[in-house]
Amino acid sequence: MGELYDDSVFKKREEAMQKQAKSQNLLFIGVIILIALVACGAFVWKMKFSPENRIININKASVEELQYLPGVGPAVAKDIVKGRPYKTPEDLKNVKGIGDKTYEKMAPRVKVD
Repeated sequence: MGELYDDSVFKKREEAMQKQAKSQNLLFIGVIILIALVACGAFVWKMKFSPENRIININKASVEELQYLPGVGPAVAKDIVKGRPYKTPEDLKNVKGIGDKTYEKMAPRVKVD
């Protein structure tokens, strides 16, 4: 009596399922890598272009832009604008509300052109 079913059909189906599983795993890994690259890109963009990290020219910046400097609020920003032009960034120490400690925090982010 012959066999009622052919084993090769089951083997082919099993191979197809294994190939599909490999494809799904590769797709999953690819999606994870893509998400990681997008997250890294967003982080780098934020670090490079965020106003909180930008170097500010104190002779040209607006009151709003000056407030991105550490320790500078609206009143101090207005006083910075009133004291223009500045010859050096250290001249900020002459502005009311900016002492040595505040200046040290903002020094890496200010320039004068």
